[in-house]
Formats: sequence, structure tokens, C-alpha cells
Amino acid sequence: YTLAYTMLSLPDSDEKFSLFAWHEQIGVTLFLLVFIRLWWREHNKLPQNIDLAPKWTQLLSKLNTWILYFLLFAFPLSGLLMTILAGYSVNYF
Repeated sequence: YTLAYTMLSLPDSDEKFSLFAWHEQIGVTLFLLVFIRLWWREHNKLPQNIDLAPKWTQLLSKLNTWILYFLLFAFPLSGLLMTILAGYSVNYF
């Protein structure tokens, strides 16, 4: 957050564009890490005692998990799309 707010307050300069590049690279890295996390979750079993919890907490747990995964994909993807649609390229390191 500090990087994002700092780069927006700077006047147009090489430093500002360098901060934008770092911001994009961090976003792409986090996006890739979310894919790795999702793969890890699909290939590793959940704890077996989850059936002991009440049904409503199980439902809220699953709903919360999927909302978080949606947001973890949506934020970097929206930034990537805004960058591309504005006519800029995204260079990864």
C-alpha cells in the first residue's frame, strides 16, 4: 500500500515509472503465488475433524475461502487489465 500511494503522489519522473514497474512486478508475483497456493490446496487434504463443526460454520468457512480466493485473483487481474487497456506493457523483471 505504501508503494502504491507513494508512486501516485510523485510528479512524472523516472523514479515514479520505476515504482510503477516494481508495483506491477510485485502484483504479477502475487498472482503467480496465488496459483501455486490453489494448486497446493487441491493436492493436500484438509483436516479430517472438520465434520465435527456445525453445518453453518462449515458453510461459512467454505464461502469465506472462496470469496478470499476470488479477491486474491481479482485484485492483481484487475490491475493487470487496467495497465494493458491503458496501453502500457507489463514487463516481469
